[in-house]
Amino acid sequence: MKKLLLFIFLISTFTEVFGQVSSDVAVLVNATVAESPASITLHWPLYIDAAGYSIYKKPLGANAWGAAVANPLITDTTYTDTNVTVDSLYEYKIVKSSALGNAYGYILSGIKRHADDVHGYIVMMVDSSIADSLSNELHQMMIDFSNDGWAVLRHDISSNTSPPNVRAMIVDDYNNYSDVNAVILIGHIAVPYSGHLNPDGHPDHLGAWPADAYYGDMDGTWTDNVVNDSSASRPENQNRIGDGKFDQTMIPGYVELQVGRIDLHNMPSFPKTEIELLRQYLNKDHAFKTKMFSPVVRGLVDDNFGYFGGEAFASSGWRSIAPLVGNNNVSELDLITTCTDSNYLWSYGCGGGWFQGAGGVGTSYDWAADSLQTVFTELFGSYFGDWDSQDNFLRSPLASKSPSLTCVWSGRPYWQFHPMAMGKNIGYCAKLTQNNTNTYWSNYAEHWVHIALMGDPTLRETMITPPTQVHVDSMGVSFQISWTPSSDSVLGYYVYRSNEEFGVYQRISPVIIINNAFFDSTPLFGNNFYQVRAVALQTGFSGNYYNTSLGERDSVPGFFNGINSVTQQNQIQLWPNPSTGTLSFQLPQTGLQNNISITNLQGQLVYQSTMVSSLSMQTLHLENLPAGIYVLQVCNAKGCKQQKFIITK
Repeated sequence: MKKLLLFIFLISTFTEVFGQVSSDVAVLVNATVAESPASITLHWPLYIDAAGYSIYKKPLGANAWGAAVANPLITDTTYTDTNVTVDSLYEYKIVKSSALGNAYGYILSGIKRHADDVHGYIVMMVDSSIADSLSNELHQMMIDFSNDGWAVLRHDISSNTSPPNVRAMIVDDYNNYSDVNAVILIGHIAVPYSGHLNPDGHPDHLGAWPADAYYGDMDGTWTDNVVNDSSASRPENQNRIGDGKFDQTMIPGYVELQVGRIDLHNMPSFPKTEIELLRQYLNKDHAFKTKMFSPVVRGLVDDNFGYFGGEAFASSGWRSIAPLVGNNNVSELDLITTCTDSNYLWSYGCGGGWFQGAGGVGTSYDWAADSLQTVFTELFGSYFGDWDSQDNFLRSPLASKSPSLTCVWSGRPYWQFHPMAMGKNIGYCAKLTQNNTNTYWSNYAEHWVHIALMGDPTLRETMITPPTQVHVDSMGVSFQISWTPSSDSVLGYYVYRSNEEFGVYQRISPVIIINNAFFDSTPLFGNNFYQVRAVALQTGFSGNYYNTSLGERDSVPGFFNGINSVTQQNQIQLWPNPSTGTLSFQLPQTGLQNNISITNLQGQLVYQSTMVSSLSMQTLHLENLPAGIYVLQVCNAKGCKQQKFIITK
């Protein structure tokens, strides 16, 4: 005991003398860029303890850093790289050596990087028990995904669907569609448990932990025939052979998909039902993406562990937030009291924890009671990283009325968020962190199954106000797309097109449009769905890139060189025959008087008749109508239905 007390005393004295704090283990790095001649200059504070620096560089996506590209003097605070080109991304690692050990910093930088505006497919897994109550909000989320460049594949499933069956549906989409890149779990979709782990170090917490990485792994082998340990105090963590909980502590292979979860089940301390908590989250998610609120670009670190024998958990906050908001805009502050009165884009808090809180940081009940004004949150402490528990602290920011949208357990391992400074979404960073095996210094538990993102994985750090009132007009065989400008200062606009409402949208404007209209002279055969997104050159603390707003949309159904239409719910089904110029349709009601009319988009009547028929299928001969967009309307005593169609010649 005396030796132990002496050891603690020596460690405490060493810490006090040398002033060891968590930020000592991080290099806070920013970057400025120049276009001609092209250069990237890294900036970091003057560290008086530095014994040397090594700077490494690699393309984004590469796993190995290679040899150092520079070794600045210990008095240097900048390094300029001229071996760069415009419209490329470069990732840098700075290693500071000192008597206390190494410190690390990471940054992604580039010069006028092109817009990252087409993201592939996101698989949307929705708990069917909440789908009807939240139909409007979920539909809006689908629109927001689509307007941000994601094609959407949605499945409404029972919360009783087993993890293997949920994963099988995701794998099926992955195999049947090209470029599936993300999955979002909304509601209490089955939680996979896996492993024999306790990354918080507590013996009573050793066993299986929630493992959403399972849903992002498309080809790994997950078994349930090895781990057999029932010692954990929480039944969910007990892992027995054949119980449906997997054996793997480390992710087998690599995850292919970005995974995020919005699960507000079992949060009774929040004064709303699960449905209302989800509705609140979906609404604030939409508000952030459309820039209905703009948090101050700054961050805070609430560190209640300190150096902690070199683990310095909060260094994850210092290291990851600085490239996003600027070295001088990260402060050590109390999270709860500060964010009650002021807003911060990023926050980090750590302290000795339990399922509902972290010492010195706060509790789930603080999130339930106050409107804490922070959007992206990192938390760390014992127990609550096991997030599938009642009133869990890690899920509490999502359940709060505050603008908080994401939360992660960051400290074992450290998370990597620096790519968000160049426009990457947070799901990209989740996947980067899960797949890390020695590329980034991670402290402990890298590549373990417990690494998970709470929140919408498509979220980006910086949003632009979208344009409004997008409208498509027929110009013969072409379309004119017009819109009302964004209220932000932007360079102009991009126009995108798809043949499916939630399909893949491709940009059809080759350059930024500086006015508020665009002509599409070569529309698609079939339906034409259009989006318009504002474009700005976003300059931050890591470089600059072309950023796009969410899109605003309008659509025109049609088939060219003939007649066609799109079938939509509660509208008339049309069967065109372009070769004969006829349009067949089904009467909504037979035996009633049906008033048939066709108008052009200007509301001028071009055809009218009355039908009383026992035959539901009717045919109109329209070969004499000029090219244009028309609306077919059928009215009877039961109401009216209508559908657009197009004629071109």
